[in-house]
Amino acid sequence: MRFAIVDDIPAMQQELKEIIYDYCRSTDTIADICCFDSGEAFIAAFVPYSYDIVFMDIYMSGMNGTDTASLMRRSDNRVILIFLTSSPDHMKDAFNVHAFHYIEKPISRERMYCCLDDAFRLIPHNEAYINFTSDNVTVRLDYKDIIFIKADRHYTIICDCCNNIYQPYIYFTALTKPLMSDERFLQLSRGILCNMDYITGFSKDCCNLSNNTFLPITIRNAKKLEQAWRNYTFDKLHRLVDR
Repeated sequence: MRFAIVDDIPAMQQELKEIIYDYCRSTDTIADICCFDSGEAFIAAFVPYSYDIVFMDIYMSGMNGTDTASLMRRSDNRVILIFLTSSPDHMKDAFNVHAFHYIEKPISRERMYCCLDDAFRLIPHNEAYINFTSDNVTVRLDYKDIIFIKADRHYTIICDCCNNIYQPYIYFTALTKPLMSDERFLQLSRGILCNMDYITGFSKDCCNLSNNTFLPITIRNAKKLEQAWRNYTFDKLHRLVDR
């Protein structure tokens, strides 16, 4: 489990780290914690989908916590955000950036444990995902958040649901092998894999996606690919109706 602590007070960083490590030991969870002493430092190093939980102080010198969180949310809508503050005055602003919780200082261990209990319940443990390294940071990306994956020589281009682009140094076949057995993914060509949940239609020589991306396909395979997408969409709708 990856955590980020954004707080300009070193003593607070240390206190939070100790609480998180103790909690994770009690739940048999491996904790990886990164600390940042400013919003600017956090944003400069931030890679979307690289953290599970972010603890953010609201009152910091320079960029405050709500502005930092707003920038973070532009590229990561999944990470659980927990604000830390000495005043409830900014509670409304906190929830405008989809904060999960708002904890007032001084922080009690009991309150933190309750908050972490609730947060851990939200983190999907059964959702399939891929791991890869991008810009020297490990990224965990759920299958459902992948729009398409495309080969680029020794690299692979990945686009997620927030339109973030990653380019890890890994062969397309190695990265996509586990996704090939997932019904959501359709191989448009030898080097392009697409999540059918984001397809909006097909034209003569391309596949149209919900983020206004157009992926090339061969005219020879266009009808077969479109039919595969329609079959998937029909089956998905049928399952929803049966519920």
